[in-house]
Amino acid sequence: MSRAYELAKSAHKGQMYGCVPYTDHLSAVNKKCYELYKDKLSEDDMYFVASLAWLHDAFEDTDLTNEQVENKMGHFPPNGWVRTTELIQAMRAISKRDSDSRSDYLKICMMNRFAHMVKIADTLCNLECSLKSMETRRINKYTNQLNKLTKALPAMPPRSDTDY
Repeated sequence: MSRAYELAKSAHKGQMYGCVPYTDHLSAVNKKCYELYKDKLSEDDMYFVASLAWLHDAFEDTDLTNEQVENKMGHFPPNGWVRTTELIQAMRAISKRDSDSRSDYLKICMMNRFAHMVKIADTLCNLECSLKSMETRRINKYTNQLNKLTKALPAMPPRSDTDY
């Protein structure tokens, strides 16, 4: 398993997403990211998006700190993962603060292309869950949110020849 998964599992320990362990939701978002983006991103960017998918709710719903992310993610591979600061920035962008309106939060999230991508996947997962339980209020919320998120899709850089 990835370091991001291990960190998310530890941070969300004991938390539930409805009636299932929280990691089930994180896993669904991770799988949705692969479904949506694996053919559009380089291997390094896909690893980054997958890491963000595992950790997308950690700052919002746990006591995880920048330092803990730095300590866990910053020592990989052997010379350290150079994208740890970028990961923390994306985690902050995808985390709603209590003082943020939903509209302001989505605008902030959409300013970071990786946060934007993961938020689309997260919203799709939330919408699917809401449809299965026929929760009309949540169905409307996530449908509206998906409409806002997809009005301006995140940039997908062309893959280099070495990525094929």
